[in-house]
Amino acid sequence: MNRPVGVTVIAILQLIGGIFSILAGFFVIGVGRYIVTGGVPMDEGASPTAFGGVTAALGSLILLLGVLSIVLSIGMFQVKGWAWLGTLIVQGLNILFAVVFALTGGGINFVGLILAGIIVYYLLRPEVKSVFGRSGEGGV
Repeated sequence: MNRPVGVTVIAILQLIGGIFSILAGFFVIGVGRYIVTGGVPMDEGASPTAFGGVTAALGSLILLLGVLSIVLSIGMFQVKGWAWLGTLIVQGLNILFAVVFALTGGGINFVGLILAGIIVYYLLRPEVKSVFGRSGEGGV
């Protein structure tokens, strides 16, 4: 069965997002390393090693998510069922995190929230599910 245009668009968006996440991850890891080596003056009692370590760990997580996005993108291009499920989970988490972030006073990213919602809706359409070998009423 042919890959729908929407799936191609989602795969391209995931690929682009993954590339930017990898770049951001390396940047944040670099900032963490810069902090640990004493490149940033800290307040009295603050630990540059601890703060830099947390920053580097965050950068590693961002890097890992970027790699996951690229792997999911490749799977979406190849119309793999695991990529459909993985993308659905990632976008569901994006929605959850956006809502939690907004409710805790962090503001709301309308574009990201709407885009994730559209992707989830699209992936759950019966004709798209069937392309990925996911059919049947009700469950995922």
